[in-house]
Amino acid sequence: MFRPTLSLTALTFALVLGGSALPAPPAESTKGTAKVTGNLVFPEKLEFLPGTMVEVILRENGKAGTPDNVLGKQVIRDAIGAPVPFAVEYDPAAVKPGVRYVIHARVFTNRGTRYQSAPDTPALTGKDTGRNLRVLMRPVGIRSETPP
Repeated sequence: MFRPTLSLTALTFALVLGGSALPAPPAESTKGTAKVTGNLVFPEKLEFLPGTMVEVILRENGKAGTPDNVLGKQVIRDAIGAPVPFAVEYDPAAVKPGVRYVIHARVFTNRGTRYQSAPDTPALTGKDTGRNLRVLMRPVGIRSETPP
């Protein structure tokens, strides 16, 4: 009975001529990330109830509510108290020249939205690198909204 065998020399020759016998590794993502950082500052010292959530969004100015204009978002679950530090990641390649960006933040409890940024804080402006922002928060009337 005849059994075909592949010698080490033949295998080496095949690899040199035909490339690797192993599949190529997947390409690494070239998407860069950067962060907008800072603190949410409240008018009084606060301790949040268990289950309090904070949502911080980096978005285009003046286009609230449209998902295609959000550059980054951070949800902080079980926030403890104020001030609340944040770090929102975003892709710098997605930043459009000449477009104004802001940080919009909300604090949710089991009773609805309790605080929101007012006004939204400019971010990624020509003079601002998006680091150590101070986002002023104000209380709002209880609005029944679904938290993030």
